[in-house]
This record gives sequence, C-alpha cells and structure tokens, in this order.
Amino acid sequence: MEANLAGSYLMGADFENASLYKADLRGVKGLTVDHLVKAKTLYLAKFDDEILEQIKLTLPDLVGA
Repeated sequence: MEANLAGSYLMGADFENASLYKADLRGVKGLTVDHLVKAKTLYLAKFDDEILEQIKLTLPDLVGA
C-alpha cells in the first residue's frame, strides 16, 4: 500500500474501506478524524502529531494503539 499523500489537499476525501497501511499523511490539508472513521486500517500510517493524538483516542483499533 504505502501511499505517499504527504502535503495533499484531502478535504472531502472518502476513505471508506481504504487500507492506509503505511500511508504518509503528514502535512495534508483538510484531513479530519471523521474522514478516517470508515477506513479499513491506519496501521503504521504516518500523521502529524496533532491528528495522530486524536486518532489514537478516537480510533485506537485502526492504528493499533
């Protein structure tokens, strides 16, 4: 998988059933936890610290926290 989406503009993105395993999502614009709720996995994905903390609290099963 390992998608490099670093620096992308993702407002309104639909990640339903998306495997974001090892995806690089650092520096993305418009990304919220709500976008990621229906993703299949976020395991080993890279995020900015601020959203990563929100994800760990809200979606711990998806990141393996």
